Amino acid sequence: MDRGRLIGMVCSVVVGLALSVSGLAAQEPEPAPGELVLANGPELTLADVIAPGSGALFVVGRGGDPGLRVQRSDDGGSTWRPVSLPPPADARQPQVLAIDPTSHTTLYATGAEGLYKSDDDAASWQPLLPIAEPNVTIAVSPADRQLVYLGLRAEKLQRILRSQDGGASWETAYTYESAESKCGDPLFIGPHPVDASRVFANVTCDWQVTGDLYQSRDRGASWDPMLAQASYFDNGYPIAVTGGAGPAPERLHVGFTDHYAHNPGFQLDLPIYRSDDDGQTWRQRVIVSRKVGGPKSQERNKAILKALVVDQAAPDLVYVGLKNAQAEKQQPLLMSDNGGSTWKPLDIGEAKDVLGAALGVDRQNLYAVTDLGLYRLRLR
Repeated sequence: MDRGRLIGMVCSVVVGLALSVSGLAAQEPEPAPGELVLANGPELTLADVIAPGSGALFVVGRGGDPGLRVQRSDDGGSTWRPVSLPPPADARQPQVLAIDPTSHTTLYATGAEGLYKSDDDAASWQPLLPIAEPNVTIAVSPADRQLVYLGLRAEKLQRILRSQDGGASWETAYTYESAESKCGDPLFIGPHPVDASRVFANVTCDWQVTGDLYQSRDRGASWDPMLAQASYFDNGYPIAVTGGAGPAPERLHVGFTDHYAHNPGFQLDLPIYRSDDDGQTWRQRVIVSRKVGGPKSQERNKAILKALVVDQAAPDLVYVGLKNAQAEKQQPLLMSDNGGSTWKPLDIGEAKDVLGAALGVDRQNLYAVTDLGLYRLRLR
């Protein structure tokens, strides 16, 4: 065999091995069936799970009183202990909790005297400012932990307050008064993960634009439309904006709950939205499709998006949690390994609804709050 042919064969083998290794590296292993690690009971019905980037794992739920019940795990969900909170106000003002995404020992919560903060791992709480509005949203910027947003909604008025010193002082960043309808939907506030000047929110609440997603590039002082849902009658409200960091910083995913996209043929699709150019353009990624019965049909896609999680280190990995999914012959917890183009079910036993989800800080586990409690799925 001449030298040229031998070199060619060796190169072919090397290239083939490299492609094989690359292909294997790109394939994520199938997640293991979910394990119920914290069951719902008379004293705690779970509603959400929070996994700060600094570690620890929190679940939020309710018991028999107006206040929140919070449990914390420091071993990935194997054992739990209660977290103390400020005394609640009353049933007319549901208690709200936010955890600093970069330091889980700093927490914010509402209570009898308004907004509180703890800097010592919930050992003690200090009141920051009074709150009169019944609907409250708290968000801490991952890019600047001193930057805290407080969203307040009541009747036809909504405000966004901003603190740039960790809650010591506050200023009104934005005010909106609806001329037509009550501001009934929750006010979503999603700070950008790495750019402290950027924040996302649904800052209007008139019926024709309720739920549309806006972006601010000046810490909430001014807002521009970012993603209009293009449906006056099936608008929901945003629950998550993910992306903006990692190996694909231009990619963003947005999820709305109680929202359906009208497509030709009177079809109501349950989608998420994906942008690969930092929010300049968007494409739907359909999760559940439903064809309605006729031109005047009032049938709706019963499945509702309740959770959207994207792996920042591997942004093609997307997880969604659904409520009422089985009414559409779909499973409540789904995974996509191609950025949302196709979906496959994940095994969470007899659970029918997913209410919240989070990816563990080490990316080894996915946690899903269901109608039965908290499931842990081993991913890798």
